[in-house]
Amino acid sequence: MSDGTSNIPQVSIGEVIEKMSRLYTGVVKEHRSFRETPAPFLWGAPGVGKSEGVKQIADKLEQTTGKTVIVTDIRLALFSPIDLRGVPVADTERTFTVWLKPKILDLDPSGEVINLLFLDELSSAPPQVQAAAYQLTLDRQIGEHKLPENCLIMGAGNRSIDRSVTFRMPLALGNRLLHFEVKPDFEAWKKWAMRHHIHPWVVGFLGFDRRKLCKEELEAEQMAFPSPRSWSFVSNLLWILKDAKIEEIYTEIAACIGNSEAAEFVEWCKCQDALPDTEDIFHGRKTA
Repeated sequence: MSDGTSNIPQVSIGEVIEKMSRLYTGVVKEHRSFRETPAPFLWGAPGVGKSEGVKQIADKLEQTTGKTVIVTDIRLALFSPIDLRGVPVADTERTFTVWLKPKILDLDPSGEVINLLFLDELSSAPPQVQAAAYQLTLDRQIGEHKLPENCLIMGAGNRSIDRSVTFRMPLALGNRLLHFEVKPDFEAWKKWAMRHHIHPWVVGFLGFDRRKLCKEELEAEQMAFPSPRSWSFVSNLLWILKDAKIEEIYTEIAACIGNSEAAEFVEWCKCQDALPDTEDIFHGRKTA
């Protein structure tokens, strides 16, 4: 069965950040409406950086527009269609039913604010909930609840080939979105890693073998595998357990990225640890 991503552009998360930031900055500076821009949807493997990319788009928009960007993260898989529309109650004259707005749609309409409504894991939501997203993505409302004019929408989800919980996206919803397949990109990840204090051994190892950044072809029962997310877990372990020898924390590392990748990483780190410091060589304290 096709995963539905064979006919869409493949981009790195860095390209997504650049393209969407440029588009939305243009909307603000040209005094256009966010209604004029279809909501982008990011397809990609678990941990490839889709959610982090949306946060970086928000940060970049703040820098380029001078506005405060508020990200509202909605995991639609946790909602029912009724949850999105709100709670039905009788009106004051007890003649009609009105719907109380759900708290997640209580967005700041201020002109100094941009609301970024992020529909994460949308492809994991059952069909009835995805159907409820039709009106939200195109008409920017659910029932009588309208989104403010300063609201933009983005979505993300896993592909069917990722062996995650996914439901086929209805074509009616798919045709309301801009589709991008996010592919692993070491250079974009490295820039992010340097800003977020990722351990030098992780950065060095992945620079040595960039293919290890993200494993896309997964076996059915493979729970631990390398991805930008799981490598950040490894980095945290290395900082926290900095006084332990690398071989002593092999098990914890393997729990993040799997046995085979952990074995390669640990052996690489042992070699790096055995190398003399270049400053010592330059100052004659070591010759080899």
